[in-house]
Amino acid sequence: MNETNPEQNEAGSQRRNRAITSAIATSLASKIGTVVLQFVSIPIAYRTLGEETFGLYATIAVSIGTVILFQIGIGPALTHGISRALTAKDDRLEKQYFSTSWFLLLILTLIGGLVAGLVLTFVPLTFFFGEHYAGLEPKLLPGLWLALGIVLLEIILSHTERAREGFLQVHINNTFGAAGNILGAITIAIGIHYFQTIEFLIIAIFGTRALARIANTIHLFLQRPDLAPKLQYFEKPLSREMLSDGFAFTVSQSLTGIIEINGCGLLVARFGGPVAVGQFQILMQLSGLMLGMIIMFTTPTWPAIVDAFTRRDFDWVKRVTKRLWLLVGGYCGAALIGLPLVGTFILPLIFGKEFQVTPALLFAFGLYFATSSWGHTNNALLIGVGLVKKAAVYSLAETSIILIPAAIGICFFGLSGLFVGMALAMIAITGWIFPLMLINRIRTESLTPAIV
Repeated sequence: MNETNPEQNEAGSQRRNRAITSAIATSLASKIGTVVLQFVSIPIAYRTLGEETFGLYATIAVSIGTVILFQIGIGPALTHGISRALTAKDDRLEKQYFSTSWFLLLILTLIGGLVAGLVLTFVPLTFFFGEHYAGLEPKLLPGLWLALGIVLLEIILSHTERAREGFLQVHINNTFGAAGNILGAITIAIGIHYFQTIEFLIIAIFGTRALARIANTIHLFLQRPDLAPKLQYFEKPLSREMLSDGFAFTVSQSLTGIIEINGCGLLVARFGGPVAVGQFQILMQLSGLMLGMIIMFTTPTWPAIVDAFTRRDFDWVKRVTKRLWLLVGGYCGAALIGLPLVGTFILPLIFGKEFQVTPALLFAFGLYFATSSWGHTNNALLIGVGLVKKAAVYSLAETSIILIPAAIGICFFGLSGLFVGMALAMIAITGWIFPLMLINRIRTESLTPAIV
């Protein structure tokens, strides 16, 4: 690697800043569709379908997310690879990363679909959800099969979004995502009065999202027809690298989130039944919406950090890290204080008087959100500085224990105990280890002489 060039660093810094700024601007527009979906259309569906039927939809949404594991992080590994190829100005390497990862993702998705299909066919639903769901199989199974098919398609199409992140084109993903959210919101708001079924809700939420990803993929191939997947660009050495890095990505990013949402969702199903799952799902959707404000910054930032690290522009990395820490810390603090103060009035107003939450529950939920957001932010930064595998080790440790305090908490204190238990597991491991790893990595690399 060449010695750092101040002029090149300044040009690279400006390019990265422009990419991040455009991504944030389009993400803000995307959030409008998300807000309409979560706080207008979903409440309409909640009131129209009723607590139990919406709870059955929520059960499907929670459980089907486990299929996402079968992409084994190929998407983020693709982002990292394309970012490196872009820095090296190697067009052929870009095509190799794109095609290799696409074929790997297709194979893994088909395997995931086969496994999930066998489970749905031969394993009783009460085995996973408990006796609260006995007799509800005719309502659940059609929705589970429908959601499975759409989610498998989404996993394959997500390949396009990860490639765009590597090209620093997050703003294009956000534009199509906003269109999908708005379409979904309109579909629910109008159609739920005529089609009051779980299947319709799945199509309106999952289906419109998949449609937006189809449009994004077509747009990418119109821009770059040379990227179309071809077997001639499939490289075995790259496939081994992507599977190795991909597994680390899955552990450090996807697995923990899936355990938080899906694993804990199953705990709620077993201890509380459909109504409790519906409440849990709404709070987790609220968490996702709030976290989206942070993801709006982290998604375009970590590929830019890969670029900066490759060019040894460590001053830029330090500046961006400090800004993110201050932003996330202030945002999470405001959420922790604000949720118990206003949530007990606003949430029942939005979802109806049946949706009752206490200040204690919202404080516990806020604590979970704050710790989860802090972990997500530092995890994204660690990926950017090349510590994904080390981050995966600690994420795996956290994932392996998080269900224990969550289960103890829900047994004794209900949903409040569940959220506090999850938060304590995060604080104990990644909450302090991730920032320390990041600081040490930046300091060590900045002191290491460049290789001429």
